[in-house]
Amino acid sequence: MRIADTDFFGNLTQTTEFLLLRHGESEGNTAGIFQGRKNYPLSAKGRKQAEQAGKALAGNPNTVLFCSPLARARETAELIAKEARLDNPITSDRLIELETGNFTGRSWHEIKEKEPDAWDRFHHESWEGVEGAETSKVLYERALSAWELLRDAEIPGPHEGVRRVIAVSHAGFLQWLFRTTFGTKTWFPLVSCGNCRVYCLKVERMPSGALTTTWTAMNDTAEKLSPPRN
Repeated sequence: MRIADTDFFGNLTQTTEFLLLRHGESEGNTAGIFQGRKNYPLSAKGRKQAEQAGKALAGNPNTVLFCSPLARARETAELIAKEARLDNPITSDRLIELETGNFTGRSWHEIKEKEPDAWDRFHHESWEGVEGAETSKVLYERALSAWELLRDAEIPGPHEGVRRVIAVSHAGFLQWLFRTTFGTKTWFPLVSCGNCRVYCLKVERMPSGALTTTWTAMNDTAEKLSPPRN
């Protein structure tokens, strides 16, 4: 199944922007740690990134905000909601980071030095080569489920103009939210995911009734997003 070229979004009658972003920089990020599902708070820089993202995403009442339950994603989403004047974020386990197995809580420096064979497998196979990590098959199915959640979200506001569904997740799982739209079931190629970088899947119904889907990587100010028309 490839989400972007099937009738997956057939129930959408209005143009909808699905905005996916990684959480702000965390203390685990600054230490070079594979965080997985362990909780690490945002750094001061990460909080500023989240606030800036919130300001950039303000102005459209037709917006609903989801996030992973992990602290770094939840804190990012709460700051975005505050700055953008949105309702409190809705947490969902479907958006949680992938299970990183025996790399969890360890720095890449340590693994590279102490377990060079494991590090080499990781570079050649990504998480498929890490003991205890979530498999690509499971991740693909979870990403499909996450897309169902986002597609079927109830949007507050007047419902005129562009509708927005924002999801704050993690670099590892975002790979699979991207990949399912193309039907890709292997890890490579990878998509670089900067902290609080916005990626937009725009689903638009044409006058003919056909749907078009377009991916765009936004800059840090999200200035390319469609303006609200309400």
